[in-house]
Amino acid sequence: VSDEYIETYKNWDKDAKTSKSFGFRFDNTPVKDLEAQLIEAVKGFTPLLTGFVDPDVEYAKALQALKDAGIDAYVAEVQRQLDAYMK
Repeated sequence: VSDEYIETYKNWDKDAKTSKSFGFRFDNTPVKDLEAQLIEAVKGFTPLLTGFVDPDVEYAKALQALKDAGIDAYVAEVQRQLDAYMK
């Protein structure tokens, strides 16, 4: 590794800005049941995640399974907590 390379990364690090959400920790307690349902839904789509099936066919099925399992409510809870953290 060259000195120029090391210097470039030192400058990037020095000039980096910390995200305003740094330190946020999601509390999954309110959506623990939804989380379990989502994990089960994802398990059914391992072939999609690994590329063994046609995504044009299976993606819509996977998305519907996540919606049926409560992904929208889960995401809303994450967003609610993040919004509260950012105030």
